[in-house]
Amino acid sequence: MSFCTVLSSITILFGCQTEYGKGKWKRAFLLTLIAGILQFLTAIFVIGWVWSIMTGINFIKHSTKMKDPKFGYGDAI
Repeated sequence: MSFCTVLSSITILFGCQTEYGKGKWKRAFLLTLIAGILQFLTAIFVIGWVWSIMTGINFIKHSTKMKDPKFGYGDAI
């Protein structure tokens, strides 16, 4: 659940592209890390569990969009 969100925030430190642009990796890292921590803390109330699933769906949608050459990241995997 939230472990994957925290793990994705760590991938930003290693140069993973984000929707915020190249120079704003600190913002993307902090927002993703905070989201993962909040998902963990609210998992008991099922809110964090649903939030985690929705975050995963957004990650998949975003990565599919980044593969499209018309968005400028055609070489992203």
